[in-house]
Amino acid sequence: MYNIEWVGDRVITFESRKGNKPFVICNHISAGTKSSMRNTFENSANQVSAHFDVGRDGSIWQYVKIEDAAWTQGLTPDMIGAAKAPVVKDMNCNPNLYMVSIEFEGYVIKDKAGNIIEENGLDGTLTEEQFWAGCWLHRYIMDYCNNKFGVKMDLGEYNVTGHCMVDPKRKPACPGANFPWARLRAELAVAERMTLAEYEMRISDITTGSDRKSRAFDVVLRVNSLWQKVAKNEQYADIAIDKIIQIEQFMKEKDLLLP
Repeated sequence: MYNIEWVGDRVITFESRKGNKPFVICNHISAGTKSSMRNTFENSANQVSAHFDVGRDGSIWQYVKIEDAAWTQGLTPDMIGAAKAPVVKDMNCNPNLYMVSIEFEGYVIKDKAGNIIEENGLDGTLTEEQFWAGCWLHRYIMDYCNNKFGVKMDLGEYNVTGHCMVDPKRKPACPGANFPWARLRAELAVAERMTLAEYEMRISDITTGSDRKSRAFDVVLRVNSLWQKVAKNEQYADIAIDKIIQIEQFMKEKDLLLP
């Protein structure tokens, strides 16, 4: 559904994870376009990089392999105590070593005097294309880390954070005051209950206007979750089965089941 384009051949500012396994995603907003960000990452003098960049058009670039540590939310030991993200204090080491970084494209246009004449994105406002590509990328990273490194990663608040939570003193505004945290967290709560293929179908339905099917699919997932909880209790198992069968029959009649 989404294509991750590798653009990291000229990026040299990263390091080994030093035995640490990635299991946390950190979100950022970039002070510039995708092109300007690429120039920044490819200039070793800047000593900065990120794993992924999500463009305002929904395109995804990858600069650093997940196996390696990008230089984008690093902290020295004396800075860890100021972090607001619980995982930073729990790990008590440089966050670069266990985090996967996502930059969302933002941009500004300034006049010759340096005054901003157009700003779009630095406040954390994402386009719809960015939002859905970002949601998919979170789900992709979760799968990649769990399968590749054998970690237990979900998409809750502990494992998905922002640069402002990691480094509140130097980056208090990243990824922006209007970054859609509530919407993102609600969507990731749905995404982590699905396989990646199922989640791609959900995004496709929503972005192509088939919202009714996506809502029906959500109902099935919630019923399935309920079934997992009650199936072990014989008192409620038969009732749960009957309800699930009724819902399945209804969805078949209304052609609401996803293929």
